[in-house]
Amino acid sequence: MHLAAAFNVPLVAVFGSTDNTTTYPLSDTARVVREPVDCAPCMKRECPTDHICMKAVKAEKVIATALDVQNTVTAEKSRSCSFR
Repeated sequence: MHLAAAFNVPLVAVFGSTDNTTTYPLSDTARVVREPVDCAPCMKRECPTDHICMKAVKAEKVIATALDVQNTVTAEKSRSCSFR
């Protein structure tokens, strides 16, 4: 994720137990998907409960975010390639 962001590669980062406010990808073409839950960010490698921070993230939201990133990148490319 961070390497892709460094090279400005469009990406969707899914966050669960990690603190998205301190480890988010530094890129204009990156989007973060997460669902706020009471126990996150816990920063634990092993979940003591039921991984609700990840289970709460729905595939539909990740797909919609990825499509939004794709549409944004496509629109930016078409603007930069337009003839004047």
